[in-house]
Amino acid sequence: MIPGFLLALQTAAATGLTVMSFNVRRSDLYGWDEDGSSWYNFEAVDGNDETHGSHWQRVARGDAVAQSIVDADADIVGLQEYAHSHDGNDTDIVRRLELLTGETWYYAYPEGRGNPVVSRFPVVSVGDNGVQVEVASDLRVWVFSRHFGLGSNWNQAYIPYAAYYDYSEAEIVAFVELWDNWGSSMDALLPEVAAALASGEPVFFTGDFNEPSHLDWTEAAAAAGYIPLAVDAPLSHVFIDDLGMIDGYHQDRVQDGEDEVSRWGYTWTSDGAASYDDDRIDFVYYAGDGVEVVDSVLVGDANGGGVRGSEDVDLKAWWDSSDYYTVSDPRAIAVRFELRDPDLPEDTGTPNDTGAAVDTGEP
Repeated sequence: MIPGFLLALQTAAATGLTVMSFNVRRSDLYGWDEDGSSWYNFEAVDGNDETHGSHWQRVARGDAVAQSIVDADADIVGLQEYAHSHDGNDTDIVRRLELLTGETWYYAYPEGRGNPVVSRFPVVSVGDNGVQVEVASDLRVWVFSRHFGLGSNWNQAYIPYAAYYDYSEAEIVAFVELWDNWGSSMDALLPEVAAALASGEPVFFTGDFNEPSHLDWTEAAAAAGYIPLAVDAPLSHVFIDDLGMIDGYHQDRVQDGEDEVSRWGYTWTSDGAASYDDDRIDFVYYAGDGVEVVDSVLVGDANGGGVRGSEDVDLKAWWDSSDYYTVSDPRAIAVRFELRDPDLPEDTGTPNDTGAAVDTGEP
């Protein structure tokens, strides 16, 4: 029998980690550096407030993006459309985050495809597609960020558009392959993700997929009027079935007793206006023993609201006082995790001298 004090040392304390996917909408355009180009709701209150009261402030769009990362309590962020990666000013977002938080942030750019990762924790290894982050002295995780493209014919290549043009499910799935949405880069990407999964370390894959999930485009969602027909979207199958990863947002709603009808959770479009193409195309996938979902957060304009999507962090931008733009491209998604050593028992109380856990009733 293990003495109680030794068992206390050998129980697994949870490490909290929030992973975010954020398409920031061309950081070289749309007022990124222009003070006053964006309205940001610093109190994250009801996004239907169009009066821009005391809780709203005008800031540069780059500052609004950084503030939304902080307000979502993100620890690691996979960025998409971060154009500074190409112009020699790649750590611009790090500078803004460090000014806001007073903490050190880290930046890694694994390849020339505009998909860097920023982190509160040190980046210790950079691969062709992913980065390894040291969350604790005995805990490292792999993080990937990707922006999957679309073929040249968007009305066919983008599943929501094709669906509303009355194509059949078989035609829609065929279009994804015909227009080569994912590109040949998948040939190099998937083996690296598989190798990270085989390492036994937790793996997180963030991205703007430009494709909804088969977990959302169901018969139930079609019956609810969210989509015109069910479509067995193929890219989500690659991550869930082929790689064995889990959709973090979907897992959270399942744990909360909800589904794709009660909590659609769309990320695009991001302008808050009701639209026929309101879909969840941004994802945080995860895998690893001892990795558990705690919560998920949508970051974006809450004007859409309602059953099809609501935001926990609200932001919007205005340009030239009349034309409407958003701070980001799609809404961002952040998933909060707890990571435990799967080889150690969970710490559920205070061990007594027999090694049994006893709840003392004290914090």
